Amino acid sequence: MTEFARTEIPAEIPGVLPDNRVVSGQRVYAEPLAELTRDAAFMLGIVTGLDRGGVSVLQRISARPEMKHLLLFIAQYGGSRTWDDVLLELLELQRSAPGRIQIRLLARRVAADRPANLLWVQPGDGGQGKLISGNVGNLLATKSWDPTDAVLALPLEPVAADALRKWFDSAYAQSSPLNEDTAAAVRPSGAKTVSAARRLS
Repeated sequence: MTEFARTEIPAEIPGVLPDNRVVSGQRVYAEPLAELTRDAAFMLGIVTGLDRGGVSVLQRISARPEMKHLLLFIAQYGGSRTWDDVLLELLELQRSAPGRIQIRLLARRVAADRPANLLWVQPGDGGQGKLISGNVGNLLATKSWDPTDAVLALPLEPVAADALRKWFDSAYAQSSPLNEDTAAAVRPSGAKTVSAARRLS
């Protein structure tokens, strides 16, 4: 019996992902992050659970000629799958476009399994852009969606954009640059999370 060919549907803004048809297996997204960041010139974000598949998605997005700057914070916490193997690939990506791609590490010090996930995507025409928040890891790392996943994609108003700018300024001040030393950080678990956070401070 021939396997049923699932039709691709677009990821749209404003909208909530995943669509019920994707969860049920009737439809699929081709590459939702690529669709949600189409025509983006600037992208700022904080993500968790990034794996090598997610790095590949970032490589394709950052290679677009219209992408002028990508600043990504990788949230580190006990049990995270984003450690030396993935970080070294991110380091190569950063080195491929110095000044245009910037990766920083931000270790969670309290309640280690609850870091933020959001992306701020801005166009090149000076608009406020759009916010992608929720289970952003799925947009980067996998095509599999679960009923517990929820990603909200909305256009931003000026007041919200200003609040985001201040949040990212604070995150930048508390984070560490990705380099050979920080990429080789010890994988923390449980009580070791705090010492790892201090190392990345």
